[in-house]
Amino acid sequence: MLGRFLPQLGWCLGVFKNPGRVLPSRLIFLTCLMACFLGMASHPSLGEEILPLPTKLETGGRGVKYGTIKLFPRVSTGILYDSNIFLREVDVVSDIVYVASTGIVATKVRPRTTSTFAIDSYFAEYQDNKDDSFADVAGLYGLEHSITPWLEISAETGIARVHERRGLRDDDTPDLAAEPLVEVIYNAGSILDFTFQRSELQLGANYTKTDYSDVQLIDGTTADQDFRDEHRFGLDSNFQYDVSRYVSLINTARIEETEVRGGDGGPDRDAMRYTVRKGAKLNLSPKFSAQFTAGFLLEDFEDPTLGTSSWLPTYEGIVIWNPNRLLNIRLGVLIGEAGVDFEEGFGSSVFNEFSGQIIYTPNRRLTLTFDADYREETEDDPGLGDGRNFDTILLNGAVEYRTSRNFALRLEHRHEERISSDVLDSFKTDIVQFSLVAER
Repeated sequence: MLGRFLPQLGWCLGVFKNPGRVLPSRLIFLTCLMACFLGMASHPSLGEEILPLPTKLETGGRGVKYGTIKLFPRVSTGILYDSNIFLREVDVVSDIVYVASTGIVATKVRPRTTSTFAIDSYFAEYQDNKDDSFADVAGLYGLEHSITPWLEISAETGIARVHERRGLRDDDTPDLAAEPLVEVIYNAGSILDFTFQRSELQLGANYTKTDYSDVQLIDGTTADQDFRDEHRFGLDSNFQYDVSRYVSLINTARIEETEVRGGDGGPDRDAMRYTVRKGAKLNLSPKFSAQFTAGFLLEDFEDPTLGTSSWLPTYEGIVIWNPNRLLNIRLGVLIGEAGVDFEEGFGSSVFNEFSGQIIYTPNRRLTLTFDADYREETEDDPGLGDGRNFDTILLNGAVEYRTSRNFALRLEHRHEERISSDVLDSFKTDIVQFSLVAER
C-alpha cells in the first residue's frame, strides 16, 4: 500500500505502480518516501519488497538529453470529487478539489557512476473548504557507483514537506484544527550490493527524522505536536541464494532503534526493534512466479512500564500470473501479528489481509487497472483495555488512454470503507478523479 495517496511524488521516487490517486491522507506519502530507507515496519503491507532499501529512481517518459544529463519532466492537472473529505461516519462533508503536480528527474550517467536528482510538488485547492487547501513538496538525490563487477554501492538522501489530511483525527477532532498537520521528513540511506554467480547480499544503513509542526486551532490556541516526532536508525541485511533457475531462498534481517518523545509528560517511547524474515521465490515459468515468506518481530522498550513484546509472527504470499502479454494478475495474502506503539504503552494487532490486482492492456494506448484489498484487524490498546476491530475495504478502478507519446488522459474511481467497533473510526468514501498527464 505504499504511496497510495500521493502518486505524483511516488512517480518521481519510482515506488508507486498506480498513478492517479491523490487524496485524502497525506501521511501515506511518508511511507512512500521512507520505504526506501526504513526496511520492514511493525505493520508490514501486502506486496512490499522483502527489503525495501534505497530504490533506483524510475521515470515515465523518454526524457530530453542535454550533454551528459537527461531530464524527465512531468506535469499533471485534474479535478476530483471526494464524498467524505474528513473520513468520518457522521457529519460527512464532500467537496470538489482541483489538483496539480509538477516534477522533474535529472540523471547523469558516467561509465561506472549514475547520479539522480528528483523534485516534485503537489497542490490541492478545495472548492468549498478553502482552509483545507495545501501544497506538498519533496526532493531526493541518489548516487550509484559500481566498484567492481560484483560490488555496487548506492546512497540516497531526501527531504519532504507533507500534510496529514486528517489533521488531529487522533483526538477525534479533525474539524477543530484551523490548518492541517504538517510533517517534515529527512532521510538518508546507503547499501552495499554484492552479486555473485548464484547469490546476492545486500547490507544497508538508514536514518530518518520526522518533525511535526505545531497546529493552530480554531480558538486561536496552539496544539504542541512534539510528542509525534521520531528518529529512526536501522541496519539491514538481505541474502538471496539461487538453488536453481526456478527456486531462490531469501533471508532478511533488520535492527532498528526508534526515539519517540512521550506525550503529556508521559515516558519516552524509545525502543529497539528486531525483525527476521525467511522465505523462497519461485520462478516456474516466464508467465508464473510466486514468493512466500515467514517473519518475526520483537520490540523492546527502554521504559519497562511500556512493556516488551514476544516474537510476533507474520506470513506472506504473493502470486503473479501473466497468461499473455496483454494481461497481468497479482494475488496476495498477509496473515500475522504486529506490535503497535501507543502513547499509553505497547499493544498488539492481529491481522489478515487479502489483495488482488488485474492490469489489462489491449493496445499501446489503453490500460485498464483494477485493485482490491481487504484487511481485517483486531487491535489491543493498553490504554483502553479492550480490543478494537477494524475491517477495511479498498476498491480502485482506472482507465488510462495515451493520446500520444507525451500525453495521457486518466479516469479513476476509488472506494474506501472502514467498519470498526468504534464508530469514531468508521467511515466510507468514494473519490472520482479525471486528470491530464504530460511527460517527456
